[in-house]
Order: sequence, then C-alpha cells, then structure tokens
Amino acid sequence: MDKQLRIMAGAIVMESKLSKVAKLQMLNFIRKEATIPQIKVLLMDGEIVTLDEQAEEIVNARFKQSNLNEDVIAIGGLLTVSLIVAAVTAQAYKIIRAVVSKAHRTCLKYSGNEKQKCVDMVKKKGLEGMISTLTSGKSKCSKSKDPKKCQQLLNNKISKAKKKLDKIATRTI
Repeated sequence: MDKQLRIMAGAIVMESKLSKVAKLQMLNFIRKEATIPQIKVLLMDGEIVTLDEQAEEIVNARFKQSNLNEDVIAIGGLLTVSLIVAAVTAQAYKIIRAVVSKAHRTCLKYSGNEKQKCVDMVKKKGLEGMISTLTSGKSKCSKSKDPKKCQQLLNNKISKAKKKLDKIATRTI
C-alpha cells in the first residue's frame, strides 16, 4: 500500500497546476523524503507537514476512517497501468522528437519535393523506432495490475503510429 500511496500522490501532483519545477520538487519529495503519514496528509489535506509520533497516529486514524483508504487500493492498480503506458509512450515520443529534430536540420539544404522526401524519410525512421519501442514496451505490461488493458492501450498507440507510417508510405510512392 505504501507504493500505491506514493503513486497516487505522484499522479495528483502531475495533474496539478503547479509549475514544472514545483512538480519535480514535489515528486522528488514524495519519492525520497516523505514518510507515509506525510503522504496521507498530502492526499487528505493537500499540505506538506512535519509530524511527530502522536500526530502520525492521528493521521493514520483519520486516513483509515476516510474513503481515501479504499480509493488508494482501487486506484493503485489502474495508476500502475497508466504509468507503465505513459512511461513507454514518453520513451517512444522522445525517440521520434529526436528524429524529427534531426530531420529539420538535415532537410534544410533541400527545397520543394526533395525537402518533402527527405522529411518523409526521416519521419518514417522515427515512426519505425517509435513502433519498435512501443512493441518492446508491451513486455512491461506484465508488471501491471491489468496486463490486458496495458497491452490494449499500447496496441492502440502502435496502430496509430502504423497509420501515420502508411500515410507517409502512400505519399512517397
């Protein structure tokens, strides 16, 4: 349950309107420094506090009585699936971003149809790398609470990437 609490708190931080720097600081706090009672207070009250032993007992009792205790158990599994899919997808997009950036630099020397062919060729390589990363990432789904759903989500992303790849292929013919 400790891991689920940290995952849930991290997901809430990521969905918040905090700045990118503040989110990174909060995630680092949750991952490295926060005690479980501190995370419970963060989930219940949205505050970071320092607690002594007596306050920890009160927090644990409040948390046990709240609906959050059941929600953490129920949502923890779903978040695990979402986090695995998000991590694999982020890795895939990182690859395609690097390839497209390279395409921009490489294809600057061309113009007209030659430039379009160059960009299409580089995008094709990027999409192939993305599909490969997403496909290999499906093996991580076995670690999630719902491996079928995880694989289905990744298969949907692979399908979309393949459609884009087909669109480029028909354009270059």
